[in-house]
Amino acid sequence: MFNAAADQVQRDALLRILVHLETYTGISWWVGARLAKHHAEWLRLVEEWYPHGENVELQIGVLANHLLPRYDASLFMGRVWLDDGATARRCQSWFLHIARDRNIRSMDTEIHLTWCMAHAFPRAPDNLTIPMALRWAQCVGMGASRDAIVRSRLRFHKGDENEPFWAIVVLYLVGHPMLDLMHAGPIIAIKGSCPWRRLVRMGRFLEGFHRNPDCS
Repeated sequence: MFNAAADQVQRDALLRILVHLETYTGISWWVGARLAKHHAEWLRLVEEWYPHGENVELQIGVLANHLLPRYDASLFMGRVWLDDGATARRCQSWFLHIARDRNIRSMDTEIHLTWCMAHAFPRAPDNLTIPMALRWAQCVGMGASRDAIVRSRLRFHKGDENEPFWAIVVLYLVGHPMLDLMHAGPIIAIKGSCPWRRLVRMGRFLEGFHRNPDCS
């Protein structure tokens, strides 16, 4: 682990954060190693931070906010430091960017956000991941109820190459408030190679459900 550090300064930062985490928290040393890679952007000493509460995931968000940002990022964003895959590293770059100027719209996200959606994004529930929070913000920006989104499966659907299609799905659901977002699951599960074909099938399903919501 220490051999993988870029230089002696990073090794020193890594040692400091690992000793502190081992002494005061149950946060994994892997999280400390990822934060140490960005030691040049630390604005405060790790030794000045102490955990509160028992929720380790929330502790990670508070620790990252202590070390890195000029502006506090939402606590749900702290989960990006739990993993080290390609998606996680991309989300870590979003964390750093948002912490600098809070402008998620300037990042290359699959889900296009309006100003209204970007304003809702930092207010996403703490139990969401960043991709889930992006979808949540999109729904809120289109007028959906926050509680309804949290209860529905829609929040689990992440952006992909067919995002223009999914934006239409979200807009349709929000535009039909009599259709509970709890029923978004069957729509999300619709398969097909062509987005427009899926849109037609989705429309038929919705119209049938709207006419007979108690059908089995």
